[in-house]
Amino acid sequence: MAGSQQEFRTGNAKVAAMRDGERLLTVQEVARMLGCSQQYVRQLLRQGRLPGQKVGRDWVIPEKAARSATLRAEGRPRRVSRGARR
Repeated sequence: MAGSQQEFRTGNAKVAAMRDGERLLTVQEVARMLGCSQQYVRQLLRQGRLPGQKVGRDWVIPEKAARSATLRAEGRPRRVSRGARR
């Protein structure tokens, strides 16, 4: 293989595992890394809160973006308890 660039196949897409010297991760790998579901990772990608690229029907996410992603709870903040209530 010329240049010996590793490729992986996901679904019908054949994707280079490296882009510009940066490793690309699948949704499954990012979900495992962040400790959340694959569905939630896809939601973040669709909302633009996690950068990634759709290749065919699959998403690939740069490793650097996945490592810097922080999961924030959405909605109303939790109520802080001020001691025991009766």
